[in-house]
Amino acid sequence: MAGRAEDQSQSSNVLLYVMVAIYVFLLMMVAKIAHSRKKRVAADEGEVKAHFGGSFGAFTLFLTTFSTVYSGFTVTGIPNEAFSKGFVSVRWVGATLVIVAGMLLLYPRLRRLAVERQYESPMDFITDRYGSGRLRVLSACCGII
Repeated sequence: MAGRAEDQSQSSNVLLYVMVAIYVFLLMMVAKIAHSRKKRVAADEGEVKAHFGGSFGAFTLFLTTFSTVYSGFTVTGIPNEAFSKGFVSVRWVGATLVIVAGMLLLYPRLRRLAVERQYESPMDFITDRYGSGRLRVLSACCGII
């Protein structure tokens, strides 16, 4: 009897498996297109420019920021907090708004500076701003960790 119920529940997951397969296929196609574009830019402008250069549209940056913030929330256990404490966890929405507001204030100036002074990495900004090789190495180590 239990085996029959398990078979029935597994057969109802066929649509889920198909959707996951389509999703993985689409991800592989996007990765293939991005890889071919990166190879083309690397041949023209060099490997570092191909990795750090380029520009994204506002929609792409929104999705990237959104996924980064919410995956961080998931890793740090906010869903568990929401389950155990309830409405109190809504405070993280306000925290996200503050983070995005800070980005909106800081990033346009930082982008102009990066283009003007031809920064290729965040460490270029730190070295230029503070003029310390030790701080650059320390920042790189913190970034690796």
